Amino acid sequence: RSRHTRLPSDWSSDVCSSDLSSALSPLLKFLITILLPLFYGGGAGVVVFFLVYGYIIAHSLQFADPKQFVIKRFFRIYPLYFFAVAIHSFLTWRCGAHINGTDLLIQLTLLGDFFETPYALAGVEWTLRLEVVFYLLMTALAKIAGGGGGNQRYLPPILACLLLLLQLVSPFPSKTPLFISYFSTYFSFLFVGVMFYWLEYKKIRPSIFFLFVFTVYVQYYSNLERFQPAWADTHFSIFGFLIFFIFWFLRNQILNNQFIIFFSRLTYSVYLFHYWLFDYLIRFFLKWGS
Repeated sequence: RSRHTRLPSDWSSDVCSSDLSSALSPLLKFLITILLPLFYGGGAGVVVFFLVYGYIIAHSLQFADPKQFVIKRFFRIYPLYFFAVAIHSFLTWRCGAHINGTDLLIQLTLLGDFFETPYALAGVEWTLRLEVVFYLLMTALAKIAGGGGGNQRYLPPILACLLLLLQLVSPFPSKTPLFISYFSTYFSFLFVGVMFYWLEYKKIRPSIFFLFVFTVYVQYYSNLERFQPAWADTHFSIFGFLIFFIFWFLRNQILNNQFIIFFSRLTYSVYLFHYWLFDYLIRFFLKWGS
């Protein structure tokens, strides 16, 4: 769930031109060139996260009452998020920065993209904003379908129409240069996760699935070219898709265990604190001469 971090445009060339790289074998250089997009800006992790969450939420809504689902999601997301924002705001204030109360209140709702509100937590929250909108959307669609066991034949066309709508209203958000069109560009990967679930349980035909995925990638690369040209030559989304597909394909061979459960429970807290807290920790230890 890592945040996209803008890297210098010549970062990869610097790596390849370093003294260490010059000592590497041609084969190893080739492997580094191939694998570099996998780690670029954490983007593959973002795509995997969206695919996983689309898949999981589609499954959860099959067996949960929509009202109970919303309540559980609220207490899963907001309390720790409020805590993280409170710490971040306090540390920012202690360092002499001004805190805008109106922006802070909107940030706490996680609906700030609709108000062009700056991101909290140094931008980490951008994926969480998409996640919350996705929860609300899927809950509404579950109600339309008549609950988990209801008639769902209308849902794939609805997602296709929403995919088209995302393209027509691009860019969204439009006033945050680093994150311009991130909602329009990445929200559709949550839909792909849903499609994986529907494909698995034979609610859609494979031809519909592949057509939808193809359309998502056309939209994705079109938005990158128009609004995020610095990312246009990166292909981490394909790596992320392949990683998810491999584990989805092998899902019956992967057994749950305490190791997986332990680390899965840490992911949300690590996500909320992983990026911005390091700066304050560095300041603290430098102050004490460490």
